Amino acid sequence: MRGLSLLFTLSTLAALGPSSGCRAPKPADTPVAALAESGGAAEAFSTLRRRFAGAPREDRISLRAYVTELAERYAREPAARMAQVYFAWIALEEGRYDVAVAHAERASSDPGNTRDLATLIEGATLARRGAPAAGLEKMMPLVGRLLDPYARDLLHAEATRAALAAERHSDVVRLLDVWLRDVPEEDRGAVLETARRALEAVPVGTLERSLADMVAEDDAGIAKHSGPLLDMILSRLAEVALARNDPALAGRLLREEGGLGKLGERGAALLELAATAEGVQSVTGRRVGVLLPAGSDAVGAGLIDGAVAAARPALGEPARFVTRSDGATLEDTRAALSGLGAEGVAVVIGGIDRESATRLADAAAAEEMPALLLAPPAAPPGDFALRFGPDPTRGAAAALEALQAHGARVIAVVGSDRPLATEGDARVLPPFACPVLTGPKAVRRFPWEQWRHEHVDAILLAGDPRCALDLMQELGGARLRVGLGPLAAPVTLPPPKGSSPVRRALVADARATLGCFPESSSQSWWSAVARDAMRIAETALAVLPDEPTRDAAEVRRRRAAVLRELSSSSPSPCLGLRPGREEPAASWKVTAAATGR
Repeated sequence: MRGLSLLFTLSTLAALGPSSGCRAPKPADTPVAALAESGGAAEAFSTLRRRFAGAPREDRISLRAYVTELAERYAREPAARMAQVYFAWIALEEGRYDVAVAHAERASSDPGNTRDLATLIEGATLARRGAPAAGLEKMMPLVGRLLDPYARDLLHAEATRAALAAERHSDVVRLLDVWLRDVPEEDRGAVLETARRALEAVPVGTLERSLADMVAEDDAGIAKHSGPLLDMILSRLAEVALARNDPALAGRLLREEGGLGKLGERGAALLELAATAEGVQSVTGRRVGVLLPAGSDAVGAGLIDGAVAAARPALGEPARFVTRSDGATLEDTRAALSGLGAEGVAVVIGGIDRESATRLADAAAAEEMPALLLAPPAAPPGDFALRFGPDPTRGAAAALEALQAHGARVIAVVGSDRPLATEGDARVLPPFACPVLTGPKAVRRFPWEQWRHEHVDAILLAGDPRCALDLMQELGGARLRVGLGPLAAPVTLPPPKGSSPVRRALVADARATLGCFPESSSQSWWSAVARDAMRIAETALAVLPDEPTRDAAEVRRRRAAVLRELSSSSPSPCLGLRPGREEPAASWKVTAAATGR
């Protein structure tokens, strides 16, 4: 795989363009290798390079004693300055970020390749510490400059991880394009698998724009993009269109040149789906629409699980809910509501965050479609939308207060999209984003060294279950209090590595709950809120007659009747919420249990 990175790094500067922060090296920037003055030093460091390159994380860490021996034996040789780079890299693998930066700074005074390697490690450290954008900016000028193949391997892995974590998704697609065009045939399979995993984290809108741009450039002879990558993006978008029942996306994919022929068995299904993009509004029985977020498959799966749990049709009955993607713009959301209306939907559930809830409220008013918002919008929701979902940030704040009440004094927050604070004496660190795994699973991704330096004694897991479990796998034997916000509340935490056998499972010191949530470890927050919303919607739909209608006046009358029923609904069965009502802050409860410390 090391050969892949050479082709990747030499080509990325031209592909990314000036906006990416890349630049072509000037003559003065030409890398210079740190050369040994004696044959013994040259052979020793060449052996070290061969042993270090491609070694797993544990083996690299075990080479510290050998690096120390070489650094002492050849202290007067220029090549020995590279030892600081190896020390920095080993510290990076161990998660001792302050130590890694200190060694990198010592190496950065050396000209040429040694300095570039030090800059690479400084950038990787920034990214792993929770500043992926800053780390990426530091690493990108190195693309195409590093002499050592093993260093290019690290650059590729760390830059890709940072680009995904920083949500620079267009750059991710461009980098994959360059990599796949230049990779040797024998290594292409592994790179395609890496690309497939990376594309799953790229929003649908970005994939669509990237596909359209690359097809247009190929047609105009401006560039020649990777055919396998184009096919992979097309296949991924087709999968999303069918899973989310999105006729507009299906139609756009079919219009791509050669799209139908490349989609295989999915082509016929997309043709059928695209045919429903335009249709007369109707109300058919008691059908509910569910808008799935375009950028989060995990949340979408939770919403579907909740809707299925609440709406299990009898054998032979038509589906009682229909899904669409909410898209990225108000026009996308309006088109989704129009499509749902053509399929007989009389109420829609969606809006998982401030932005999508605001779009859904505006689209509901424009389409005159009743909607239940699962998150608070930016402004009052208007006449057709009712807020239903409570704000998970309140639950995270309640868990934070409970951690402080349990004696926590310095609390690290992981996974929150906004800063959290407490009124007590505890110090709350800025939130650390959940890292995206792109490299070896052995790589530590959380800033343990920084947290030790800050004397962190508690962690609030405010992200999703995946993030919580990833962190627990790295926790080791650290004795820290653990709090779970609503998104992570259902998680059953494994015992930390190296913990006492009597601690068969780690019980959170603070776990945010609401009503009967969480009922089990298989229930996510989004499945719980979707299930309650679905049951509220079905109760409101019960006032409608069974006969379907396409009469415009009757459609408006039935939707208005549903809206009235929603506004006067009783509390939902699990969460105890009513549409249109703000939940009181006290509605969030925090359960706690002794952890055997």
